Amino acid sequence: MPRSIRLRSKISRLIAAHKLIPITAIGLVIFAGAIFLARSHAAGVAVSAESENGIVSGAASVGTDSTASGGKYVSFGTPAAGGTLAVDFSKVIQTIDPLQYGIDETGYPGGGPVLTNDPVEQQLIKTLGVKQIRIDLKYAVDGDPTSKIICGGSGCDTAPTGDQWIQTIKSLGAEPIEIVPLPKTSAVDTTDAVNLVKHFNAGGSGNPLYIKRWIIGNESTLTLAQQSTDFNADYAAMKAVDPNILVGGPASPDFSCCSTGGSLPIFLSGVTKIDFVDYHAYGQGGSVSKDDVTLINQPGNYETNNNSLHTLLAQKWPTNTPPIQVGEFQLDWDGIDSRFRTQFTTVWGASAMGHILKTGATAFPYGTKNGGNDLGFMDANNKDALMPIYHGYGMWTGESLFRSFGTQMVQASSGVSGVEVYASSNSKNIIVINKNTASAHATLNLAGSTSTSADVWRKDQTMNAAAVPSKIATITPGSSFDYDFPAYSVTTFVLN
Repeated sequence: MPRSIRLRSKISRLIAAHKLIPITAIGLVIFAGAIFLARSHAAGVAVSAESENGIVSGAASVGTDSTASGGKYVSFGTPAAGGTLAVDFSKVIQTIDPLQYGIDETGYPGGGPVLTNDPVEQQLIKTLGVKQIRIDLKYAVDGDPTSKIICGGSGCDTAPTGDQWIQTIKSLGAEPIEIVPLPKTSAVDTTDAVNLVKHFNAGGSGNPLYIKRWIIGNESTLTLAQQSTDFNADYAAMKAVDPNILVGGPASPDFSCCSTGGSLPIFLSGVTKIDFVDYHAYGQGGSVSKDDVTLINQPGNYETNNNSLHTLLAQKWPTNTPPIQVGEFQLDWDGIDSRFRTQFTTVWGASAMGHILKTGATAFPYGTKNGGNDLGFMDANNKDALMPIYHGYGMWTGESLFRSFGTQMVQASSGVSGVEVYASSNSKNIIVINKNTASAHATLNLAGSTSTSADVWRKDQTMNAAAVPSKIATITPGSSFDYDFPAYSVTTFVLN
């Protein structure tokens, strides 16, 4: 029989056998009820029938349990100590430009439409809050500006015109960033780069097709010396057409920096001017397959690498130091890993975004739709179904469900192993990422905050991997509060 019935039966026999006074019996009933509530994680009757969905304050916190009422429970008293997460909203460490939220347009048809003619994909990109989209456009015939401008990526749909791609990107509230591949031979040839700038930027910034940012190069196989030479030629020729554009590169296939012999230092040593530096880096791929612990902690490399590259750039260009963008990143570059379709990748993606944004770099995860594998934010073969990494990104932008991370990243530190914390002012958000396989308890100490409430949004492994984040509570944070973070979870506190 159910535990509650067994408990009531035992209490009845106890009262009959020992003739307990009524008040003692009442106490036993309350005690039994408390045991039942504790074991079932149900909401306590002293609060409300659905307290876990209401405002929680004082010595209480909200936990997640698929067996509990509504999938959540209120834990009374202070959770088990796990460490401290400290946030100081008065100490700004980085300014966040909305354009730092980018994505790579793959152009994969996958047996269906692409961004230019797929209203579902368009809405999903707009909902996600993407502000910059990388696209590879080229002339159908190299060197012939009268030929059609088409998508230049491998396997990309070449039916839409270049104008259609740019018009669509801008209609979503995003800015395009265009790739101009370096020549495939050793000869310097700026013809196509110049003509593309002339085409899209004729008449200046008032042109509805205007492209402000350009990338020269895309994982070129030329020698590093030749890449530098070609980059300098393209840069000067493109700026001669429109001096207001921003031109960067080289979109190297990996992060080879910043010691002697690294490809980025060698390339940059031969570059005269550059407006931003772009490189690609994935968690793993090909013959390299990492275990869960190693892979979940790999995103920290983005922060370490970007700081090293920034130091190198500041030495060469101490004034007007070029910014950095991670032009391609994802869990696995070959798109073949079972973890792509699990909460693991949501957590990995959220962590990667945090480490990249913390350095002031622009983030371009790869990419919009997958094409024959799982490397993408949407599943081209399943009616644009969302992949879990979409939500790792969305816990930063809000996915149009809640307010995006603010424009000023503030000082935040974690004293809990395997737990990362990021926070912003203007507006105040806190993102907590639990990368552990077990739940973690933490005390959050907030300095410089007068918020009287905070909405709590979460994505964790008790939810369907493709499901959108869920609002689990509204709390009264004060200057300090305790909270429980489930295993492999991303939690965003939106402070009001």
